[in-house]
Amino acid sequence: MKRIGILIALYLAIGLQISISAPIRSLPWDIDIVLLAIILIASFTSHGEGVFWALIAGVLLDAFDPSSMGGHIVAKSSAVFFFIILNSAMNLHQPGLLALALFLLSILDRLIFRLFTPFIGSYGFAFLHFDLPSAVLTTIVGFVVLWIVMRYGGFSHGHFPEKDVLS
Repeated sequence: MKRIGILIALYLAIGLQISISAPIRSLPWDIDIVLLAIILIASFTSHGEGVFWALIAGVLLDAFDPSSMGGHIVAKSSAVFFFIILNSAMNLHQPGLLALALFLLSILDRLIFRLFTPFIGSYGFAFLHFDLPSAVLTTIVGFVVLWIVMRYGGFSHGHFPEKDVLS
């Protein structure tokens, strides 16, 4: 039942990102809602399952963007993999470390995704004008959301071996 809830949450996050979070024409920045959702999912599932859900989210996002096929798969899976490493190694309940981790994950996600897009020729321009402001916006929104979720006990940090056992 938990996995059906995760699938529905991913479906809603992808729908929001495709429709509402799409960049406004004058401001080409967006919030990576799916990245925030899979970070939340990876915080309360096992390590392998967190990467699996990131892979599923990447496949579903790539279905809507065939020009960069595979970009979301690699970017989201890599970001969640590094989140798992950071979550195991650091105390992400400290606000400064949580914000830094979100920023690094968002930048990593954007950099890897950009390698698969047709804009690879103008990598520096696209990074400074689109990816960096979007990563900052995602970090701010993600920090607020994760801080609220953390206050209600929904965000766990560290590695708990019992989560890696299939139930």
